[in-house]
Amino acid sequence: MSSDRRSRLHCREGAIIAQPAPTPEALRAAVETLDPDRLGEFLTDLVEAKARGGIRPMMVFYHRWSAFAALHRFPDRLETLHGLQAKAATDRTAYAEISQLLAEIDAEVRG
Repeated sequence: MSSDRRSRLHCREGAIIAQPAPTPEALRAAVETLDPDRLGEFLTDLVEAKARGGIRPMMVFYHRWSAFAALHRFPDRLETLHGLQAKAATDRTAYAEISQLLAEIDAEVRG
């Protein structure tokens, strides 16, 4: 199956959870479900974004953790990324596939 077809298929099937709303509460619940070991990092990022003040740091925070959820809620998508990252060490064409996958995640998050 081509990576393009596989990525489109991931958007429809196999999600562990629904894409969370971009709110601290919903994203925290997603992190707790998808990778509880990352909760400390999530909380640190949230505190730092709030401490910086303004809308921009919070928008960056929401985007980063929404993208995290979009990637991690599909185990096959995460596995594909890890495989491509390993392949990139010896095959430069993997970079284009990684870029495409991350662009799809970004588009999904931005709606």
